[in-house]
Amino acid sequence: MKVGSKIKELLKEKGLKQKDLIKHVTGKNEIAPADKTRWSRFLNNLHQIPYDDLLKVADFLKVNIDYLINDNTIPLTHYLPIIGSASCGVPTNHFYGEDLEMFPVSSELYREGRYLVRAEGDSMLPKIKNGDLVLCDKNAQVDNGNIIHYTINGENSGIKRVIFDENGKLTMLMPLNTDYPPIVIKDSDEVRYAKCLKVIADL
Repeated sequence: MKVGSKIKELLKEKGLKQKDLIKHVTGKNEIAPADKTRWSRFLNNLHQIPYDDLLKVADFLKVNIDYLINDNTIPLTHYLPIIGSASCGVPTNHFYGEDLEMFPVSSELYREGRYLVRAEGDSMLPKIKNGDLVLCDKNAQVDNGNIIHYTINGENSGIKRVIFDENGKLTMLMPLNTDYPPIVIKDSDEVRYAKCLKVIADL
């Protein structure tokens, strides 16, 4: 499949619009007639897309650029943002437009609302070590005993095991390392959290 056709297929698959792709690549809020004509030719395989523009296309579509430029069929590679260390708060908004480091993951691991965070410290030993890259999902259901990435009152953040009472109320955040005390959640605390799914890599 030619490059333009692949791009159109991916736009359709992901529910994205051509105009938003063009704005992303050109960096313009309004699409000039010349840009519209130019990209129509690109997407209809009439002209070759410059490599620098292809890099921006791959970034917009969250795929490996090799998939766009190779004629042979290869698996798609998706990218998830690394929001920083575990001391960074749980993200609240759509964060792909931010200036974040992106990490390639398989199609099986990629979902909207997922992100990666680097673990800090040794409170979650032996399961999670300092520097581990942890996959988190803001949309996943969190059950009693699950490990979460949390933010308390918009300030204190980290990774701990969650404890709910019999009524489903969050009461405590437990470290795995017994050298550290649990964090007791007060009624006045506002806690946001995302479920930690797995350790991706040691950094």
